[in-house]
Amino acid sequence: MLVHELKRSKGFNKKAKVLGRGDSSGKGNYSGKGVKGQASRSGASIPAWFEGGQTPLIRRLPKLRGFKRFHKFITEREEVNLGRLELDARITSGMTITKQVLVDT
Repeated sequence: MLVHELKRSKGFNKKAKVLGRGDSSGKGNYSGKGVKGQASRSGASIPAWFEGGQTPLIRRLPKLRGFKRFHKFITEREEVNLGRLELDARITSGMTITKQVLVDT
């Protein structure tokens, strides 16, 4: 079976109920919008983040000022310049460079 041979199931596309065409249509009178209120008015489109006039969540949370490092994750680091290591006479070729060798040199 190929993609162009597939057919949709019976009842897959259902026609939307027409609003505001009399009480006998099933969606007459208030047309499914209820009575009064912001959403019942024409042109009402309320964004998903709107909280009905309440102070929004993003403004209720305290602001994080600055970046706080977690001291338990900080490790002491020292920079090693590879160019200086090559020039250093105390380090010979084929030598294994360890932390102790760097401290001594």
